[in-house]
Amino acid sequence: MDRDQMTRDHLCGIYGRPDRPDVRISFQATREFCGASSGEALQLPGELEILTASEAY
Repeated sequence: MDRDQMTRDHLCGIYGRPDRPDVRISFQATREFCGASSGEALQLPGELEILTASEAY
């Protein structure tokens, strides 16, 4: 999520809005993806992004 879409409390700023993407509506958090703590929840998606990034970057 872009930082400008987060509230000051680090919550989803587009939650409940009609422009919220369907993929975010249907997302179900799992321990494998989100980890067991807020720190892991912030770290793991970044690691996945690096691992799946195109070599063009």
